[in-house]
Amino acid sequence: MQTPIPLRHLFRNSLLVSVGEQCQPALQIHRMTGERVPFFFDWIRTPSAAMRSIFMDAGQFFCSGNWELLDQGVRFWDKATDLRFLHEFAVAGEAFPAGDAQGCQMIDVARVEGHLPMARAKFRHLQQKTLHAIRSAAHTILVRYEENTDIDQAIRLAGQIDALFGPIAPRLNILMVSPTLDQDQMHGNALLLKVAAGEKPSGDDADWDRIFRRAAEEWLSPGADGER
Repeated sequence: MQTPIPLRHLFRNSLLVSVGEQCQPALQIHRMTGERVPFFFDWIRTPSAAMRSIFMDAGQFFCSGNWELLDQGVRFWDKATDLRFLHEFAVAGEAFPAGDAQGCQMIDVARVEGHLPMARAKFRHLQQKTLHAIRSAAHTILVRYEENTDIDQAIRLAGQIDALFGPIAPRLNILMVSPTLDQDQMHGNALLLKVAAGEKPSGDDADWDRIFRRAAEEWLSPGADGER
């Protein structure tokens, strides 16, 4: 029986980048490739409309007074970009034992304003780094996890992602996954797949391996379709 080619070898000539909606795609990309290179959306909660923020003037990020703490004070909401940050700011107190904020600590509100310039500089760097990587790569696969969507919504969102990033990517494919999709579908340069919910924040490793292998079959095999 032939041994399957390791996934990281299949994707060695492709750039995989998370575009949200949460940390799961970044965690799975890092696990699969063995690389820990951070990109703009990796550790951010990114509503679909907030993906446009990567093309905004970074001077609009993290502006004094233009923010709010959400979800019992554990998440920082940048109002200009609509991005939500869980890991960026200093915390205070014990982690919540249960509920939606389980395992998270409240952000220390008194230290938020002082950290804004540093956060702005960090994400300006990540913005420039991510856009440069996409522009420079021969082939980019953008990966997005949606907690709750259907096939029609997923198709529309894939179109939005293509409209945003297609003009700067020499070759672009979009891998969108969700535990609520009721069917798998190829749509243009996008692959829309159901993924197991998993019991940990990074998701179900075995099912993500299945998804990555399906993407490789569609886009990386000789004569594969789905090129932009």
